[in-house]
Amino acid sequence: MKCRNKIWLAVACLIAFVGYAQAVPPSMDSLTFDWKYEMDTPPNDLDLDSNGTDDWWDGGAPAVSNGLAIGGVEGEFFRTDYGGSIWRENVTGAAFTIEFSVQVLTTGTEGTVGTLGCYARNPATGGGPYFNVARSGQSLINTQATLDLGTQDNTDGQHVFRIAREEDGSVWAWRDGELLNPNGEAMLGDLAVFNNDILQIGDIWSTGHSGDYELDYLRFTSGAYAPYTNQAKLVSPAYGADMVETTAILEWAAPNEGTPTGYDVYFGTDPNVTNMTKVVSDQLVYQYDPEPDMANDTTYYWRVDALDSTAGTTVEGQVWEFTTIPAVPVVTVNPTGTTVPVGAIAQFSAEGTNTTDYDWYKYVDGINDTFVGSGSTLLLENIQQGDEGYYYCILSNTAGTATSESAYLMTERAVAGWTFEGDALDSVGTNDALIDVPTYVTDGIAGAQSLQVTVDDPNTFAIVPNVDELNQPTSFTVESWFKVNGFGNHQAIVSNRGGTLETGAIAGWVVYILPGGGVGLWANDSGWTQVNSTDPLTANEWHHVVATYDSGDVKVYINGEVAAEATEVSMAVNTYTDLYIGAGNNDATAPAFYLDGVIDEVNFWSYAKTNYEVAHMYTGVAGGTICVEPVEFDLNGDCTVDLSDLAQLSSSWMDCNLVPSCLE
Repeated sequence: MKCRNKIWLAVACLIAFVGYAQAVPPSMDSLTFDWKYEMDTPPNDLDLDSNGTDDWWDGGAPAVSNGLAIGGVEGEFFRTDYGGSIWRENVTGAAFTIEFSVQVLTTGTEGTVGTLGCYARNPATGGGPYFNVARSGQSLINTQATLDLGTQDNTDGQHVFRIAREEDGSVWAWRDGELLNPNGEAMLGDLAVFNNDILQIGDIWSTGHSGDYELDYLRFTSGAYAPYTNQAKLVSPAYGADMVETTAILEWAAPNEGTPTGYDVYFGTDPNVTNMTKVVSDQLVYQYDPEPDMANDTTYYWRVDALDSTAGTTVEGQVWEFTTIPAVPVVTVNPTGTTVPVGAIAQFSAEGTNTTDYDWYKYVDGINDTFVGSGSTLLLENIQQGDEGYYYCILSNTAGTATSESAYLMTERAVAGWTFEGDALDSVGTNDALIDVPTYVTDGIAGAQSLQVTVDDPNTFAIVPNVDELNQPTSFTVESWFKVNGFGNHQAIVSNRGGTLETGAIAGWVVYILPGGGVGLWANDSGWTQVNSTDPLTANEWHHVVATYDSGDVKVYINGEVAAEATEVSMAVNTYTDLYIGAGNNDATAPAFYLDGVIDEVNFWSYAKTNYEVAHMYTGVAGGTICVEPVEFDLNGDCTVDLSDLAQLSSSWMDCNLVPSCLE
């Protein structure tokens, strides 16, 4: 089924929509659900059940920023995988509950502006039920019917949706704690298929109808549960938070239903309420400041009961928990790698809790590392090539120390080059390539010879051992000349992709010749981002390709001119897999995507070349000229402003078409 005019966020849901009288399920706070994705970290980077596989697979997943998953471009979604996924392995039985918080936006880039959906997809049939949240209202959808569940405004802030399915197939839906079921009756439908399906959240493949939304969290569990509506609501610290300051103030809010006249608050280090201390007694307040300050590295439990003195009732709250920060420092901000020009200043920063001293070191061997400075920010002046390497910070206080992650310092320079003039030696540095059975042919572009690669022959392509200077996270340029016999398959010109076969994680980048004859740079950070040219190249002719990466900005050049570009392209660093020239699939047991032809003059720089530099690289070999960018007042389109442009302007000098000034 294709769902038109929707872009989804939610959960694969229901549905024949038959209502019948039945009691609402028992209540449970979603903070106690088995599986919680708070969007502080992309869910496709998490393995909450520790089975060695990421819980979610993504299709160009929504970006996660400041605790929100932000979607809106077609094809962006999170999805539990076909086998061994978090959903199919851990949500057992026919009963389940899903809750998510979302704000649907009024802006959009394509298709329906501002919707979000959830889809339970059956791998065998491709079909399944949907739950859709639109700008105005929400609906349950399946192949039999569409049931609209109100026309509330979902754009004015975050709204919490919950869908629960019981063992007998009855389905319940809530928005901000309010039951959406027509007449308050259970809905019965075909949700049973959901138990063995894939859960998709986001665009969910409703082609051309991507909407914009901000998803704050997604939580699910086995069993059907209603939300609490008459209990006090948690504000902070967040349930299960593990880095809470010892000076934190506990805060709560009034329940969705009822008007309490006061609250009782219980607090302590034992989850059993009978062992907690009552710290607030029948007071109409909404926060409690523990005194003295809480202890470090301690788990605290607390409960807020809502009192109604008029009715003489008490609504017991859920037991919430959090853990305070350790006494020793904890690194909260790690330094990041940087590439700077020779002679420039390099800067690294680190931050941590309970930290009194920051000491920086350059890695040597882990024992004799060199001390280079103190303070949360490290400034290194007059950087030279000899300063390249890994730097890290040790954070300390009287209770102990913590060590930051290491960050690589690189200078802007030519790193490697392979001319293939009868050998595979690095003409720039020390990164010589290895070829089992090299074939050099007298058909070089800038010299006498080039390397010939034979399809499916693992002995004919070049392998460069993995080194840090070829795996930079911030910027690089890779150049190559190539001539292929034909197209039809992906052909890797240079491949620097890496990952693990155990988890399926892939990192790095590949410069591909595409089946249709285009060229692209593919970058991976838990999912491929493709920046591809569209115009097909010509077989059996030399072509020049350059790909640049500069802090997320990507450009692909063909024969000296920009052929494709993109921004905000995320890329993880390949930390261990060798670089291939003329083949790909580096992270698998066998290479693939062989180049079908010859390759020459492969070069690598640690920084992004400019449009002008790339144009010089091409014309310096092939000759000719390239117009790097249009020139203002160039009337005849030759990329130069000269007398010919003046002559063209003069030919119509004083022409006038103003009425009535010039024309009667």
